[in-house]
Amino acid sequence: MEFQRADEDSGFQGDTTFNAPVDAFNARLASLREQLGYSDTSSPSRRSDNELTLNSASTVTGASDELIGNIRFGSRTLPFPSTPEYARYLDVFFNDINPCHPCINQPEFTSKCQKLKSTRAVDPQDACLLAINYIIFACADILTELSPVQQTRSIPGWKWYLIAEDLMNKRKLTGRGDLSLIQYLVYETFYLIHADLPNAAYNASGLACRLCFQFGLHQQRLWGSSCTPFSKHVRQRLFWTLYFVDRRTALSCGRPYGIRDSDVDVEEPAWIDDKALFPDKPIPDADPDHTFNIFLSGLSAFSRFAGEIWDQVFSVTSADDPHLGEKVAVLDARIKYWTDTVFHTLPLVPPHGNPTQRHRWQETLIRTVLAPPPFDMRSLLMRMSHLRLLLRRRTMVSLSYTMTDGKICGEVAMEIVGDILPHGAEARKPSCSRFHMAFSLGGAILILATLLCRDLSTVNLQKYRTAYMKSFSSGLALLRDISIHLHTARRILEDLRGIIEVVEHLIREEDGNPTQFEDISNVVPPNLEDLFPYGDINASFQPDLDMFDMQTQPQEFSNNDMAFVNGDVSTGLWALWSNEGYGVPWV
Repeated sequence: MEFQRADEDSGFQGDTTFNAPVDAFNARLASLREQLGYSDTSSPSRRSDNELTLNSASTVTGASDELIGNIRFGSRTLPFPSTPEYARYLDVFFNDINPCHPCINQPEFTSKCQKLKSTRAVDPQDACLLAINYIIFACADILTELSPVQQTRSIPGWKWYLIAEDLMNKRKLTGRGDLSLIQYLVYETFYLIHADLPNAAYNASGLACRLCFQFGLHQQRLWGSSCTPFSKHVRQRLFWTLYFVDRRTALSCGRPYGIRDSDVDVEEPAWIDDKALFPDKPIPDADPDHTFNIFLSGLSAFSRFAGEIWDQVFSVTSADDPHLGEKVAVLDARIKYWTDTVFHTLPLVPPHGNPTQRHRWQETLIRTVLAPPPFDMRSLLMRMSHLRLLLRRRTMVSLSYTMTDGKICGEVAMEIVGDILPHGAEARKPSCSRFHMAFSLGGAILILATLLCRDLSTVNLQKYRTAYMKSFSSGLALLRDISIHLHTARRILEDLRGIIEVVEHLIREEDGNPTQFEDISNVVPPNLEDLFPYGDINASFQPDLDMFDMQTQPQEFSNNDMAFVNGDVSTGLWALWSNEGYGVPWV
């Protein structure tokens, strides 16, 4: 986990070792691509390293010449940010990304990178360190991109990502290296999630899990007596961050997770301020006011619940379980207990200092993803609330829910919207909160739609209809605002488009005839259930595009598309919509 050179005895092979098998694989791949009708003109696998390097150097993320310099890596010259731009990238990373995925110790990393910055030259044995820099640039770009998404444009950070992959590909293929390879894979997964590439994200996190077992990261007793207190602490942070990334990615994609609790024997890290932690100094005292690790403790709790939800609700053997309803109720009660009691024992907002926007956002995220408090912590609660909705989502979108199911889900969905609305200004700011807001709003809007498309008098919930309508409209307006600058929000809107247009039509009809609006069946389309996405969680309904052909994301919209995104729809437009697939409902 600390950055180390892979020593010569590690078994790592040189750059030319795998040329013959890779060339044979590429030849076979080219044949398959021709059979499938793909053009191979943009596939980097058919280009030389030098060509990839030159192309990357000239087109990295559309940055201006003043922001891009270069760096020597062995005999190659790679594009690299200028000194001021490099400092900006690290600021974004250590202020917005590492606090939520605390794999890297800031003092150690910046010390390791001093030579890289000053000499602009990197030894080939330091490829992992250089690749982590590039994946950091990619993550920062995808979080801070604020260009409108209605135009065709490159995926933010994509060129940086390709360079990172070029540096790491053989190490990933062989599994030889040190724990910095897992650090790289964690941030690669982060980038691919924000690029909305679920299959690639699942594969990256899965490889990280296998390397975790290979390197013995999952059992603290295997670390040996030579493991220093500093190394032990950073290893703990890396493991529990990977634990969260694994469970989150797998549950989102509807696939089994990689690290099972029965295989884990690692303590959670102490609440230490990362900036006060140095490799060559004693471990500092706990500092709840400045540590990231309190949030990591909350994410670990979220991850345990996510694993239980997969095992008991969504795994293959759970589908026909006669006790499934009971298990859902018990899990929901346990999550609610955690958010009502355990959550409030975590000092996510500094008890003796002024909370930052990051503290308040993390608090909100944990709750809305489990279930509500300030926004750093709120983000933790958002995650918990999101899990509670996920437990009953299949029942809700089938429109066969009971009063209990409908009431619980309606309350949670309105809480999510209510928690996010005060932070609406974040929609136009460069941070990861936009992504969390988008998928949390999407989940809440879906549930509110299931309630508004049904005659609620049949489940004795009609008195809540006005509140559901208000929350639906407010949440949808904010999601549309976020979608102006965030591709994932735009994709979520498209996934929900069919049912959103039905609900907006119902709301207009009800507003126009409040005393006559009684028989909802005369207004909704006959194929209503087919319009609800996410009934099953399975990433197979939207396979990723060929990643290395994916230089741009097509974002060309018709007039009807733009009218929908802007909220300017006419009655009956939902009848023209064909829902032929949808993306992954991230958690």
